[in-house]
Amino acid sequence: AYSDSASYEAEDKVSVELDDIYSLVYQCQLDMHQSQFCSQVAPGTNSAWTLIGRCDGTMTPTASPNFSSLAEIGEGCPLAYDEGTAYHAGDLVAAFVSDNPERTMVYECRAFPDGAYCNAGPDYAPGSENDSMGWFLKGYCDGTLSPTQSPIAYAPSAKCRYYNGTQPIIIHNWSTLDLTTYTTGTR
Repeated sequence: AYSDSASYEAEDKVSVELDDIYSLVYQCQLDMHQSQFCSQVAPGTNSAWTLIGRCDGTMTPTASPNFSSLAEIGEGCPLAYDEGTAYHAGDLVAAFVSDNPERTMVYECRAFPDGAYCNAGPDYAPGSENDSMGWFLKGYCDGTLSPTQSPIAYAPSAKCRYYNGTQPIIIHNWSTLDLTTYTTGTR
């Protein structure tokens, strides 16, 4: 239920009693310019809140957070959020949220312009009070990603061709031992 003494942020949902049976359900706007007013004005009085439905009765509180509505993302967790990393739209990060049960959430950096908040520091990091400004909660993960195959080391070919505009010139590999035979433009 909505309380005028509570603090609200983007995407928070509240109910406002309509009559003895029904309540209206409102959601605080995701837009930062609108959501800043959710703690200052009651739902239904301005554009900070959006009517999303109605409800009847009450929900029984859960003993611990319920993650059943979230999808498991991938076959392991992406790298944990790091304040020193530059993130771009579509980047996935992991944010550890609880020990018992162990839960790690996966967030995706939003597209421009909201994605700029992905690099705005700890106040906008996944799991923070303002994470929805730049990050989208994708689901949860478990474990670590499987390692990729090791990269193939670069091995230069015995020779390569360089086209000077009219004809190919073959350039051979050489070392400092070959300096006595160096001819300008051949290596």
